[in-house]
Amino acid sequence: MATPSTNIRNKVATILNTINAEEREELLNQLWLPLVIQDVQSHLKDRIDATNPNDKYRAVTNDEIEHIAHRFVYERDYDCNQDYWSNLDALIDDVIS
Repeated sequence: MATPSTNIRNKVATILNTINAEEREELLNQLWLPLVIQDVQSHLKDRIDATNPNDKYRAVTNDEIEHIAHRFVYERDYDCNQDYWSNLDALIDDVIS
């Protein structure tokens, strides 16, 4: 008997076998984007200076967060020589500066 994870794996494999590379990339991007949005939100919270009510990271809007994540996921706007969090930092700083 197949386990639930095996069933999911089989369903995903079936889908992946029926779509082309461009569709696979779009599927990856759509799955990845909400995760990057969550990471940007979390990372911004970690960067806020709680003692400064005018901290620039407090003013970042949801649209800006989505823009940052979109640049990372869809535009591949990152430096392969940097780690994930450093790349998010660079995009955050670029968007809010």
